[in-house]
Amino acid sequence: MGRSDAECYEGLCKLELVKMEMVLFFLSEDIAPYFEQGVQACNNALQANPESADALGMLSNIYFRMGDYVIDQGKDPIEYLQKAIKYADQALNKRPRDENLHSNKGNIFWKKAFYEQKHGQNS
Repeated sequence: MGRSDAECYEGLCKLELVKMEMVLFFLSEDIAPYFEQGVQACNNALQANPESADALGMLSNIYFRMGDYVIDQGKDPIEYLQKAIKYADQALNKRPRDENLHSNKGNIFWKKAFYEQKHGQNS
């Protein structure tokens, strides 16, 4: 697979992330289909280019947004937030000075800590 293949998949990954955010913030509909499509697109991007910090960062955000969604549904988001942290760490290993990746990881930790505190859990 060529570089353009990875870039196309990264574009699809970004598209699904934007769809998730639009639905989550404005429409109050189920985002699960966009989540599944986004994860698949990011995995395809990583198969085409395993060094893609962009795909890993978007994959982290996709799991983070799914965590937001399940909180809104009254469910436990920890599984999604832990995966979001895992992918953020992998992205940061490839691009350690990326301020956006660090900011996103901080937001994930904040959301996780807020949820755990609210529900009497310890990290």
